[in-house]
Amino acid sequence: MTMLSFAERHAVEDAAVEVEAGRLCLRMAREVYREYQRSLWDHDFKEGRRERRRAMLKFRHELAEAEALAKLPADQKEKIVQLKADDARKTAEFEAEEMRLGRLPLPEHTATHPSTQVAASDEADHEHQFHKWGDVGLLMLDQRADPYAGGEAPQLGQGRALDDAERPNICEAQWQFILGCLGTGVRALLVSAEAPFIWEDRDKVKSMERKMAKGGVEGDKLHYIQDQWVFRPTVLALLLDRLFAWRDEEEGREVTLLCGSGGLGRGFETTVTDARLNVDMRQLAVGPCTDTLRPFLPSTTGLVRRFQFEHEVAPSHNYGLVEVEVTVEEEMMSETDDEEDVAAEKAAEEQATAAAEAAGVSVNAMALNDEEQKAAAEKAERNKKEARRKKGKGEKRRMVRLETKQAAVTAQLVTPAAADAKHSKGRLRNGPPGWFKKWSPATPSYWWDDDIMLRAEGLPSMRALHK
Repeated sequence: MTMLSFAERHAVEDAAVEVEAGRLCLRMAREVYREYQRSLWDHDFKEGRRERRRAMLKFRHELAEAEALAKLPADQKEKIVQLKADDARKTAEFEAEEMRLGRLPLPEHTATHPSTQVAASDEADHEHQFHKWGDVGLLMLDQRADPYAGGEAPQLGQGRALDDAERPNICEAQWQFILGCLGTGVRALLVSAEAPFIWEDRDKVKSMERKMAKGGVEGDKLHYIQDQWVFRPTVLALLLDRLFAWRDEEEGREVTLLCGSGGLGRGFETTVTDARLNVDMRQLAVGPCTDTLRPFLPSTTGLVRRFQFEHEVAPSHNYGLVEVEVTVEEEMMSETDDEEDVAAEKAAEEQATAAAEAAGVSVNAMALNDEEQKAAAEKAERNKKEARRKKGKGEKRRMVRLETKQAAVTAQLVTPAAADAKHSKGRLRNGPPGWFKKWSPATPSYWWDDDIMLRAEGLPSMRALHK
């Protein structure tokens, strides 16, 4: 048995409190997010939340009543249960009569479906979501959800459950959600994630993993890579492979990857190339907007599975600007009604030719004079028309509108020096925020969000900055 000193016990208690406090803060932050931010755009989630809260309150009320009834004698319990049943029956009869007289709205028995504009996860602890504006879709992935939701490992289209060595970071429900979003008919797809999809060569990541496993001061600093996609190459390869395949299935589709810089302290633009198919995709990793810039340590080129990458590092603070354009070309074309009409027309021609030959009136007979040839041609044409009339629609054609959509996505990092050129107010509806060029770069103490200071304004330095 080991006896701890007062200082050691105090340190252990502080560590336990710190962990529990962190968990409590995380739960509170998620609760506030769901109550406010998500409810701003997800009306179905807001209504569902109200229904779940009503159901929870009803359950608690019924549970309290059941506990109270359990303490009563049997005769009193039966009497109370009978009175509640009579009250429920009278209430139902009253509401039915009010509905019949039109004083109460009829109940809606329609299932709740995601709207055509936005669909989100129904799971309480999963925040993957999809927004759709016409031909443009924004898919937002959740890297912090439980990949083993439901108690089972995800399969991700492999026909088997992924094992722990493959390090899944998304659950099967999120994977099916991704596949469903690919079938929404969008032409431009923006895929967003918290951390960069690709930022370091796989061999170097393996070296970082070995250092992390050894522990120590240097190893403890590398635990952040567990939240990165490159730490989970199997899932990353499956996701990129599916996105490439979807884009190349039809001409005119486009996919762009959007993400944060993952704490690297520097923004960068990446060209991801599928070495097997020799096709590429763009990634935009937004760097610090006002936070301190740090040297870019990852390799500017490298390989993860069969996907090569090449980074272009931003020289200074930045924010991301994404422009999506979908052009539509329309062309009127004619085509036969269906295959049956084509077959009927061919049969009519064969029947007319056979009838003309049987009558001894061959159009190509050289022995006949001009008048006889003319009469024979007219008779053959009449036979063709009559056969077509009997067969159906004959030579009828219909005009159809052929619509072709072509998507183009331009994603770039906007720095203070290039803000006026890249984010021109004359070309776009909104220009760059005025504070961006004035206060970037800034010191680590000054963080801004929509012109609202997040640090204490009581500090003299903050008041001076505000002025």
